[in-house]
Amino acid sequence: MDPKRSDSSASSSDDLEQARRLTRALRGGSAPAASEAQPGYVRFAAPRPATPPPPPPPVPTAAAAPPVPPAPAAPRQLQKAPEGFGSAGWNKLLGECLAVSGAESAFVMDPQGLVVACQGARSAVELEAVGSRLMLALEQADAIEGGPSGLSVSLESEKGTLWGARLSQEGGPLLLGLFVPAGLAPDRQRALFAVLARAGASGPVTSR
Repeated sequence: MDPKRSDSSASSSDDLEQARRLTRALRGGSAPAASEAQPGYVRFAAPRPATPPPPPPPVPTAAAAPPVPPAPAAPRQLQKAPEGFGSAGWNKLLGECLAVSGAESAFVMDPQGLVVACQGARSAVELEAVGSRLMLALEQADAIEGGPSGLSVSLESEKGTLWGARLSQEGGPLLLGLFVPAGLAPDRQRALFAVLARAGASGPVTSR
């Protein structure tokens, strides 16, 4: 038997058998064997949603700053000027005022606008002009209130704070004036009033 012929006959038989099966399937005959069926679609499982990352830990907030207490108001009383003070007494008082307030200059002016005593970097002539402005500011405050009521006044400028307070005495109030380049902080203002209260012969008296 010729091998080539046998292979050719086997191939032809297989082709014929496959053609018959396809014809029967098209005519409604038996379906092709399972082994001959075309492969179906491959199903893949739907991907699961990714698990979201955990939220970041909360950032600690800074502790709230404690409320700032309001600045204490100036005493509602007129400070009394020392009695029987000479130049040495005024110089001592002004030196204490400079020390507790951080002022550059300090002075005392009488009701006529003359400087009684002064200490610091500014001359008496300069301080008389400054004191006149402080007196005018206090007089304007009196006019607003309808009578003598101004106890102290503070004027702010780019160069610092100009501060003045009335000191009660017979014959009219004196004016204590300070020029504070860094400004008059509340704690220094309290210390300043304490110095004036100690210097008064009988302490502060009620203003009228």
